[in-house]
Amino acid sequence: MVALNTDLNILIVDDNEINLFMMRDILESLGFTQLETAFSGFEALEAVKRQAIDLILMDISMPEMDGYEATAQIRKLGFAGKIFALTATQICATSIRYLESGLDGILLKPIDLDAVIKALSAERT
Repeated sequence: MVALNTDLNILIVDDNEINLFMMRDILESLGFTQLETAFSGFEALEAVKRQAIDLILMDISMPEMDGYEATAQIRKLGFAGKIFALTATQICATSIRYLESGLDGILLKPIDLDAVIKALSAERT
């Protein structure tokens, strides 16, 4: 198994409470303990402003501010860590919205544990 840096402070953003807590449970099972949650893009922006976040798992389909816009706004704040899209929809990694928003990768729902491990162990490109 790949060694993971479980000291990361990870922000999980999802407007669906079940999805959010399921992802939290997955990360806790991998040994991560510094987990923050946000139920909207606006809450994610505030979390990044108020504390040190190392990695963000961002739902794409959220009301008011979707994951693309939230990611773009977070990047404008100077966030240089990884941001992975969480989505149940196949989105093209070469689409203009994907590239312009600053996402680093995609994790498809339902979440696959091996995909999470691979994403969290990969270096940012």
